[in-house]
Amino acid sequence: MKTFLLSFTSLLLFSCSQSNRTLEDPLAIHIPKAADVIVRTAHFDLLKTQLKNNASFTHFIEHADFKNTKELYQSLNHISVKGSSLLCLREIGKNSMDFILISPLAQSDIKNTIIKSTRTYDNKSITTHALANNNEDELLIFTAQIGNNLLSSSSLLMIENALRTPDQNRENKDLLALFKASKENSIYTKLDQNNWLSQNGFSSFPSYRFGAWSALHLNIDTEQLSLNGFNTYTDSLPAILNLFKNTKPIYFNSPEVIPQNTQSTKIYALNNYTDFQVEQLKLLDTSSKNDTIFKDIEEVALTKSNNRFMAFLQFKETENIQDFLQSQDTNPLAYRETYIYQITQSTYLEDSFEPLLDSLQTKYASLLGKTLMVAATKADIQTAITSIQTGATLSKDPFFSQNQAQLATQSNILFYESFQEKTPKNKISDYFIPSDLEKNETYTKSAQWVAGDGFFHEHTKLSKHLLAEESYNLRPLFTLALDSPIAGTLQWVKNHKNQEYEIVLQDTNHVLYLVNNKGKLLWKKQLESPIQGKIHQVDLYKNGRLQLAFTTEKNWMILDRNGKVVPPFNKNFKGQALGPLAVFDYDNNKEYRFVFTQGKKINMYDRSGKIVKGFRFKKSESDIVGIPQHFRIKGKDYLVFRTLKGELLIKNRVGNNRIPLRKNFNFSDNTPMLLDGKFSFTDLDGQLVQISNKGDIQTKNLRINAAHKTTALHNQLVVLEDNVLYSQGKKATLDFGIYSPPNITEVNKETFISITDVQNEKVYLFDKALEGIANFPIFGSSPASLTDMNNNGELNLLCQQDKQTIVVYGMKIPKK
Repeated sequence: MKTFLLSFTSLLLFSCSQSNRTLEDPLAIHIPKAADVIVRTAHFDLLKTQLKNNASFTHFIEHADFKNTKELYQSLNHISVKGSSLLCLREIGKNSMDFILISPLAQSDIKNTIIKSTRTYDNKSITTHALANNNEDELLIFTAQIGNNLLSSSSLLMIENALRTPDQNRENKDLLALFKASKENSIYTKLDQNNWLSQNGFSSFPSYRFGAWSALHLNIDTEQLSLNGFNTYTDSLPAILNLFKNTKPIYFNSPEVIPQNTQSTKIYALNNYTDFQVEQLKLLDTSSKNDTIFKDIEEVALTKSNNRFMAFLQFKETENIQDFLQSQDTNPLAYRETYIYQITQSTYLEDSFEPLLDSLQTKYASLLGKTLMVAATKADIQTAITSIQTGATLSKDPFFSQNQAQLATQSNILFYESFQEKTPKNKISDYFIPSDLEKNETYTKSAQWVAGDGFFHEHTKLSKHLLAEESYNLRPLFTLALDSPIAGTLQWVKNHKNQEYEIVLQDTNHVLYLVNNKGKLLWKKQLESPIQGKIHQVDLYKNGRLQLAFTTEKNWMILDRNGKVVPPFNKNFKGQALGPLAVFDYDNNKEYRFVFTQGKKINMYDRSGKIVKGFRFKKSESDIVGIPQHFRIKGKDYLVFRTLKGELLIKNRVGNNRIPLRKNFNFSDNTPMLLDGKFSFTDLDGQLVQISNKGDIQTKNLRINAAHKTTALHNQLVVLEDNVLYSQGKKATLDFGIYSPPNITEVNKETFISITDVQNEKVYLFDKALEGIANFPIFGSSPASLTDMNNNGELNLLCQQDKQTIVVYGMKIPKK
């Protein structure tokens, strides 16, 4: 209904403009033929005030690439018009503009200027004004009177041309008709590919004519700019809009399958593919095409995220598409109940829908229901499938929904972009969107075209939003498939250059990978065996640059950020396999102690790679199990080791006994921890054992079986027994399965508990009170690792999606 009313109203207005009334306008006839943009306002001074208080406009003035933007704005602020006027802009040279303002003489005034000269040109006077109190290069305003109108310009040449041909725009009936059909406070622009708007990033199709003219009514408030009006086209001039003139406006289904983390989306209605091909041939000026594979197409969407493009095509019937995919790849990759095909005809899709998909690289495709997904990588296809199956699609995005609520429900073309703190921007968004967005700010830009009778109705909106703190907004950000199955190491590490987090992981062939937080592989390095335990980050040179330290079965290694060995840290050890590396920094001064065991032997090295001679504990009576630990209690250091025969050895910095214990323990598989200032661990009898710094031993029967798993953070103990989680007197019962140890993590001052059912491949997430987080469990086959990878206030979850693929999710963290 909304679409019908818009189209009917537009048609009525446009038809009225074609009446026998004169098309002349006392101001419009003076518009220069070279003008690319015309701003028509009912009250010029009021418009300036509104723009001055709009965040996007002020950012444009400060940051646009046009060399003289600030100077033009400064000059315009010295011109006062109490009524209607026309501001005409044209390009002069590269990235520079000139203006001429046409206004009623009686309502116009030039303020705070000094008259420098008056000269005669074509029997009319031209006055030159210099801006008063201008400390920079002299800015001039030129004025002249034609009849009852005043012309004010930054260019003497524009004034002279206007005086020489005072009614130069009388013949432009298309533009004058638009004046009659549109409201005041509108912007009129040429839609050909040669105007400076197209050349400066304002057009999605800079190589093609988009239409003839646009007339858009301007609405301004402090947080939003909106434009509503007409785009015209002519059959004699091939243009982008002509491709859709014979298609019906539709309700788009593509947002139901486009991933929510998409930054840019363009959707086109193509329910008349035959007519589309006819107009396409005219636009491309090429010979006939006989393509019938896509005859059942309904809509086409092109998306962009992390500088990678995807296409989503909706069909009425998919038999032809299935046949096409099978002809391309007879052995597709099975993935989550569908298949991913490798495409050999790499330009077939782009050619069929040119120029709508010109940025696409067609290498892989998958058919899910009536949707064909196409991308340059398998990982992007996998991310899209995961998004659809978890419901994390564009249609669920709150900002997209807010924008849609203010647009027509059916349309022919829909563009949508979202910009947050770390979002890469394009040239046009840089003009209007601040580069230093706050963590809770989002800008969105949407544009919609609805076909009418001989024109298109356009709605464009640029809005600022605050993030909804109450919504978790879970969505997959990217997936990455390795060449081999993933081994144990999968964790976040900090990038010291930007303070963000990246991913380090190892595969079963012992290859170590570093992946950035956009899913891009930075490097990989072949190791001789699996990494033991976790990777630590250290600052060996105390200069803020971080290195990766770890042990393998036979080596202790430290790598720099580029994956290169830091000399002399590639030490080989013969004999038994090395245990996991522990890194102690007693006084937080980066005088590290690197500690790892080898059976009964304890190795301790300093940050120069030399053995710490003062450490006397060189060997235990039985093999050390687990990772050595360092605790600090009341200013004293405690080094804790467990042995195979049940000893708990608590040493000081030099390796002497700090707390002698004469009792052996029946350790569970869980790592000792510090609870209530006491050394705490569980045993196979289900007891919590706690030892004070004086050696006093207390036990508490937790009534749990020997296979239990524990973790702790900030005095909060979390216990898993079978399928039940316990913590602080509360419990959460899970589905039956085989579970990884629970993990408790603090991100942005919020505590989260994660656990994975590795049998049924489900990842669960709880808050500190064991309340389940909305939209969980999600699909995952490994323990999850949590952080805020971009420092943007979001929670990011990393886990394996299958044997060879990792997935990273993003979600908003609500404030409590």
